[in-house]
Amino acid sequence: MAEESRSLDYYKGLSVQALNAEIKREEGVLEDLGKRVDEIEDTIKTLEDAIVRERVSRLEERRAIRRETIRKLERDIAEREPKIRAIETAIPELEARARRIDISPTDRHITEREITSLKRSLARYRWWQETKRRSLGQYRRWQRERVDLETRLRALNESLANWTRERAEASASITHVRMELEKKREALPVAKFRLVEYVKFFDVIVRNSAKTPDISFELRGTFTIPSGLDPADPRVLSVIEDKLAGAFAGWGATRKVAYYQWPPAGPGQRYEPRYVEGVQRGYWFYTGTRTIHMENYEQREGTPYPKYGEEVAGETDTFISTVTVTIAKYKNKKALKGQTWTTSVTIAEKEFPEVPK
Repeated sequence: MAEESRSLDYYKGLSVQALNAEIKREEGVLEDLGKRVDEIEDTIKTLEDAIVRERVSRLEERRAIRRETIRKLERDIAEREPKIRAIETAIPELEARARRIDISPTDRHITEREITSLKRSLARYRWWQETKRRSLGQYRRWQRERVDLETRLRALNESLANWTRERAEASASITHVRMELEKKREALPVAKFRLVEYVKFFDVIVRNSAKTPDISFELRGTFTIPSGLDPADPRVLSVIEDKLAGAFAGWGATRKVAYYQWPPAGPGQRYEPRYVEGVQRGYWFYTGTRTIHMENYEQREGTPYPKYGEEVAGETDTFISTVTVTIAKYKNKKALKGQTWTTSVTIAEKEFPEVPK
């Protein structure tokens, strides 16, 4: 039941996304096959021991050994049922996805390959269940009825032969998958871009240390970074910083959270610029009874929130020029339920510094 072997040129013709999905899928197949072989080896050892004991053990010893074998078979069958049901549920969902008209050719290819892989696993798991149920039935009957030694040994030897063939097939499948996996890894080009998720917290406007809790907004966006650049490079961070700040400023203006959206000062009220190390960071707003500190879009030193950072999320061969930015409101260091929005920014590859030669 091994998958069809493909040439190296075929794999080189796939996109980076499709190849990465294939590699991840086959790594999972290889892990699953390894677990199957371990289980088969355990089953073969149990059968070999049973054949010896059926020949030489006394009746009560045989019955005790059968009771333990029955419990083990029942446990194995019960443990596999949820996995079979999960695969049976997943296949129709993936088939429905593959039929959608809005799915990309690459995603359709990946989905169809996953369906094929799951169908193979399902067929094998069902065969195992049926084989183990037959063995379970035999052991239960041998506990209830007297069955002659020749019949018992014939049944055990037939079962042993079946599982020995299954071991050979599983081992051959492992060899095949490893060879295909090696070709896929060889065909995988060095990705042109990396997908990097950036996060930054911005302090916004109202901050009255006596009465008003800190208000901040978390911004997250996954940007496409040329592979030769370090995501932590200050030049890269500067580009992303500007994009996130611009996304927040545009969104904030429509939501009236930006300091410049506050109403004009009335009698006895005034605005005064607030400077930090010579750079304007916002305003002090004097109302006559209290002072409100309104910050610009900067992350305050000593903020209780995570620092501006990044996390590599994957690789791609396509530059993403429109980035979705998620904005979540925080108060008292906690995200507020239902206070999450999205906006978007555009970015061009040429905005990043040149990749070192």
